[in-house]
Amino acid sequence: MKQCQQCGAELAPDSKFCIQCGSRVENGIEVMPEQVAAPAPPPPAYAYPPQPEAPYPPQAYAYAPPAGYGAPVKKKKRWWIPVVIVAVILALLAGSWLVFGDQIRSLFMSTEQKWQKAEKAFGLVPEGTLLHDIRTSSEKVFRQTKFGATTDLTLDLQIDEMPDELAEILTIVSSLRFHLENKVDLDADDPHVYMQVGLGKRSDSDEALSLLLYDAEDYLVIEVPDILPRPLAVPRDFLEEVMEDSGEFDITLDSLLTSSGSVRKAISSFSSDKLDTIADELKAIFARYADEPELVKGEVLTIGGVSQKLDYYDVTVPADKFAPMAREMLNYLKKNNDIRKLLEELQDVSMATMPYPYGSTVLLYDKFVDAIDDMLEGLDIYPEDYRIAVQRKLYVDKKNHPVGGEFILINRVDGRAEKVRIASLHVEDGGRHAQLFAFETPDDTGFEYLSEYRLKDKYYSGDYTIRLRDWSTFYDYEYHEMGRGRFTDFALQDVGDELYPVGEITYTLNNLQDLTYDAPESVTVKYNGAVEKGQLVATVELALDVEEMPIKVTVGITHAPLAQSSLTFKHELPMNFIDLSHEESMMELLSDEDMMNNLMSALEKLGIDPEILNGPDDFDDDFDWDGWDDFDWDD
Repeated sequence: MKQCQQCGAELAPDSKFCIQCGSRVENGIEVMPEQVAAPAPPPPAYAYPPQPEAPYPPQAYAYAPPAGYGAPVKKKKRWWIPVVIVAVILALLAGSWLVFGDQIRSLFMSTEQKWQKAEKAFGLVPEGTLLHDIRTSSEKVFRQTKFGATTDLTLDLQIDEMPDELAEILTIVSSLRFHLENKVDLDADDPHVYMQVGLGKRSDSDEALSLLLYDAEDYLVIEVPDILPRPLAVPRDFLEEVMEDSGEFDITLDSLLTSSGSVRKAISSFSSDKLDTIADELKAIFARYADEPELVKGEVLTIGGVSQKLDYYDVTVPADKFAPMAREMLNYLKKNNDIRKLLEELQDVSMATMPYPYGSTVLLYDKFVDAIDDMLEGLDIYPEDYRIAVQRKLYVDKKNHPVGGEFILINRVDGRAEKVRIASLHVEDGGRHAQLFAFETPDDTGFEYLSEYRLKDKYYSGDYTIRLRDWSTFYDYEYHEMGRGRFTDFALQDVGDELYPVGEITYTLNNLQDLTYDAPESVTVKYNGAVEKGQLVATVELALDVEEMPIKVTVGITHAPLAQSSLTFKHELPMNFIDLSHEESMMELLSDEDMMNNLMSALEKLGIDPEILNGPDDFDDDFDWDGWDDFDWDD
């Protein structure tokens, strides 16, 4: 008889489970269910005497356990866990590549590759600068063909010890407000222009005098509703004849408008991307002729009072390679299609606005090509004059981002070195910035712009100076300060498609008497602007110190662009207009008494006494008529 190997109880021949302990039995071998952790320990020998055997054998249960009872439980595989782990690792690697990609890639790049990468990133106009913002805004403006704006101007003049009559005139001028509204449509097939000029008191929103100028059919119409009883109209062909007879340029209104549109289109088509592409191609040519660059680390660059430790690439084009390099660059510029297209479009504008004999019959592109051919001929005939060594320094930060650079061209002539230096440098230390632009030539002409500032949210605050060499009458070939200025919270604020200068910037021009003895001792220009309700509100102040007599002129400006929906034009020709090409109409206009009455009424609205227009009352009394009679006219 089989026994349970777990508890020793006797088992029926066909039993599947032990009726004592529940263990499963297979072929007389006991199989433990998974939920049973360990066999129960045998009872101690001393606990109780053994129980007598049952008088009858144990009976099997009448029912079978459920299927699978006692079988090992199969664990469910979590297949997605390794997939998630791999995805997380890939995401971390991708993020690291995005954040530290430059540093990672640089580990596998040569010094020359690093230099060329940094050189390509060093744009003609670096991003994050005022010049870059101006360039971006200008491209938007040049793409517009229909635009307009309104501008209000006020004028204040302050002069010490001025005559009473002049003081009265300045008082009147200071009380007035000038209004200008202009609209232009540069459509090549149907151009239009509209201009409204108004004059009123500062305290009034309406104009006491207004003038409208617009084109209608074949006429240029002028309306002065406050003075003239009827509009004036000038035929376009008559206006062109008058300009031609006077010896001025033979240019029509339509050609002027369409040529303006063509110029804007030509300039906008020559985008910054194309200019950057040309610069990149020239840089690639330069790299092919340059010696292997050297990376110098830990250079302390000081500009003004700011210093920063930077690395720089030292690159040289030997003197014997300059001529072939220059030849390749010139041929590239000569064959560049973008340059050719720009010059041809500008040529079309020139011929439209100044046709022969005033316009040039020689194409601009042909002139450009001839100039390049002359330089190429010089390289071939006089190669000894072009043994010019080029030294390039490109400063980079620890991430290999360019922050500035300079070119020095050295040509040895008659045993002496002639140098040309072009520099654009920038350093930063603890939030303090310094910028330097410099240009020097062998004839001791030089320009230098130096600024030190702090930058907060694109607002500049700091000082700047402009120095020139060889500009005064002394010709001592030393740098002299031409002027200095300051900017306070100054920035270019984007309003729609336009950039408005906000904040304060000043500039004082000094040492003008080095140029001419009768110049003012100093001239100061001060600008202050802000954007209020989508319009620019600003003042421009001009202060002159003339023979210790200060003069100050302040212009108030309120400027706002017109919405596209407001750019409508007046095309209808008035029914009762006066044709200024007819002499009889002109005589009729001049004999109209109502015109003078209306003018006097408008002057009263402006608070202007008509008598002031007659000039000083004591002119005849003060003039020395005897001296006038004694004047020797023969001399």
